[in-house]
Amino acid sequence: MDEQTRSRLRDLLVAGPVLGAEVDLQYRVLAVTIEPAGAAHPVPEAADARLQVLFHPVGTIAAALVRHDRDRPDGPGGRTVMTFEPDHLPDVVAALDGPVPLGDPLPDELPDLHAMEDRLSLRGMAQVAEGHRTPLALALVADDLTLDIWATFDDVEVRAADGSVLQDW
Repeated sequence: MDEQTRSRLRDLLVAGPVLGAEVDLQYRVLAVTIEPAGAAHPVPEAADARLQVLFHPVGTIAAALVRHDRDRPDGPGGRTVMTFEPDHLPDVVAALDGPVPLGDPLPDELPDLHAMEDRLSLRGMAQVAEGHRTPLALALVADDLTLDIWATFDDVEVRAADGSVLQDW
């Protein structure tokens, strides 16, 4: 991915709320539904501002869903890692109610997922060479829940709400 495309993708991913996400492990695709605001939208006149960003092929996928327990009268709160299956990712993201991603969604590298194994809600890695070129890190926070999604991918495609592929996003 060239630097211009990387910069445009970075800007697009943080330009509005994440409304949904799902992963298809068989086809190695991560789909993220976003609603970029204003000038950040590649088609500002679109009646439906939602876009689907398809990352493929995905080589690595991991997520950490953490509930932050509020401070209790008898001491400080804690953190609870909640596990879920890949097919529950849409429900997990929906429960966050459209947060805007925090931080850089396209870091130079992912955190050490092996070291984080006991703190991950889900994890998968393809045993093939492709799908590891570009790292993705979406940090979604809503009230007492934090969902971090990490993935690696090679290509990206952006689609309008009607499913048409946007060539010049």
